[in-house]
Amino acid sequence: AMGRKNITEEKIKEANDWAAARKIDTTTELIFGLPGESKKTFLSLLDRSVKRGFDNILSHNLILLDGSELNREEERTKHNFKTKWRLPGPNYSDIDGKFVTEAEQVVVGTNTFDYDDYLHIRTHNFFYYAVYSLRFFRWFFKSLQSVDIAQADFFDAFLFPDKNKNWPIDYLNYLKDLKNAFEGELYDTEEELIKDMEAKFRANNNEVLAPTRLNSLYAARLIYMEQSWIKEVLEKHLNDFGFKSDNPKWKTIQEVISICLKERINLRNTKESSEPIITMYDYVAWKETKFRLPLEHFKLKKPAKLNFAIDDVQKERIVSFNKEQGKMKDWGFFYKAQDAIVPRSQLLFKLQIES
Repeated sequence: AMGRKNITEEKIKEANDWAAARKIDTTTELIFGLPGESKKTFLSLLDRSVKRGFDNILSHNLILLDGSELNREEERTKHNFKTKWRLPGPNYSDIDGKFVTEAEQVVVGTNTFDYDDYLHIRTHNFFYYAVYSLRFFRWFFKSLQSVDIAQADFFDAFLFPDKNKNWPIDYLNYLKDLKNAFEGELYDTEEELIKDMEAKFRANNNEVLAPTRLNSLYAARLIYMEQSWIKEVLEKHLNDFGFKSDNPKWKTIQEVISICLKERINLRNTKESSEPIITMYDYVAWKETKFRLPLEHFKLKKPAKLNFAIDDVQKERIVSFNKEQGKMKDWGFFYKAQDAIVPRSQLLFKLQIES
């Protein structure tokens, strides 16, 4: 529909295999909202991207840019584009007494999907960013293939749980805040956005307001401030998929969850290491092969110690960040840490197998 030509499945596999052999990460960036796309087809595309072995999977919403072919009137009519406006970031200020801001027009509906579908995919967009870019519980989600649960299905269940079931209230509140944020960032017209942002900017003494990059903001909250309910919620969802505590693999999945909880460095109270885990699996080798095979392929002949270590560079960066930003409130502190401490692998303990 767009006149673009994608590379073949064979080329994708060849590139990913070449990169994997050299321990080079690969990334795919996808756009939701293109002509002919639907919620179902895009979720299927995300699932295929996982199975193809990409290390990073990023999805974006279609933006109609001035001068682009899809922004022509005949194309907008043909595909029945419905759009709203949002800020691309904190790119606004006062210049010579005039308020100026960037704004982007995003597609929130077409012939093949509606506004509710847009919000659904917008939420998945966020979660793939949290898991693949910020490594939120990546070990756990990669282990799902070992218990025959499709990652895309688990993501969907986690983000849109059955409200008739008994979930932790903090979990439901987080999802509610997330949905409100994604709806709240949208304006019907560019003029409405500019008027509202100028009013907020002036009321804030001509200073930029709180962060507007919602993916980073809510990922920071999820990773660092919502830990009290994560384990319980993951286990309840596993039960809903038919994977229960009497399953022989239950203990292994519990171990994987423990790794996810231990590998994240406490930025407020940084320690030299986290308590090791005695394991029967070589998680380091599993990671080095980009999780392409089920975890069972990396079972050891005898128990080994999985250590969590921090190097001097990591420690120095985290200590330095605390000196500069330590007085900030938690949400802003963790949000900013994700940008200041790079690469983001520096936010995690390094895993080492000791036989």
